[in-house]
Amino acid sequence: DLTTVPPALKRKGIPGAHSSIQIVRTQPEEQDKTAKEMYFLATDTAANATGYLYIENQYFQYQEWAERLIQARKNVMARWKAACAAAGKTKGDMPLLHVFVVMPVAERDQMVPRTYDTLAVLGQQAGMTGQSELIDKENKRVHTGVSRGGMVYTKPKPTVVEYANGIDKPSIAALEQKYGLKVAVAMLQSSGYDQRRMRYREIYIHSKLLLVDDSFFSLGSANLNQRSMAVDSEINLATNDARRAKELRQKIWGKLSGETVDGKDGAPAEIAEAFFEWEKTMKANLQRKLELQRMTGFL
Repeated sequence: DLTTVPPALKRKGIPGAHSSIQIVRTQPEEQDKTAKEMYFLATDTAANATGYLYIENQYFQYQEWAERLIQARKNVMARWKAACAAAGKTKGDMPLLHVFVVMPVAERDQMVPRTYDTLAVLGQQAGMTGQSELIDKENKRVHTGVSRGGMVYTKPKPTVVEYANGIDKPSIAALEQKYGLKVAVAMLQSSGYDQRRMRYREIYIHSKLLLVDDSFFSLGSANLNQRSMAVDSEINLATNDARRAKELRQKIWGKLSGETVDGKDGAPAEIAEAFFEWEKTMKANLQRKLELQRMTGFL
């Protein structure tokens, strides 16, 4: 009934609220790639700030996005370096951007290389232990053979290995020193007693959430992969509702960490502390698993 106004549209606005909401899509038939534009614009904005970037996504497989973040931070660091002398600062005074990534374990073999490649750009490939071992093994293998005529020839390495070898993989130290970035990547598991035994189960993530510095967030169907950015039909909402962004950050971080980390009010020092505690919680939970103990939260 187009003559009836939905009740939700009649609600009065919150005093002092001036946020806006935009619908962004990937719709190939209409050449609509505003979802990709939103991801990139939000990333550029985050790179210019010194707070945090939070990504929770079913598919963390978009190498182009990771390269965009690195390039944006390169530009920021170059501007900072150029202005240091006049401001009486050094490169070491540059505030850090903290990046939090929450993703599931890649569930199909063909997804593993793309996930590895995206993480590798951010210096986080070590978390993909199976793929890292495969690449190391292939790199150490002697790729030679002998033809029927007795000629020795070199066999090509698998394509995924050759491609991975070509990625510039910054160390954790270089990531911080060169780009002013600290990155934490988490996968989620639950823990609990079942039949008198402590058991652990992977939590599969289907959400697609992007949060930037308590000032912007996007939520919808767009995965962080090539298909969602260019081929599939996707739709997200994007808003600069700072109040909701802060509420989401506190609620989600608190839930994932067992109510031990929520970033408090989101000040740079509080985000830096949250990042430290986030990584500390992940390491502690790995140890608890080895000791068959209950985890704190799900990180």
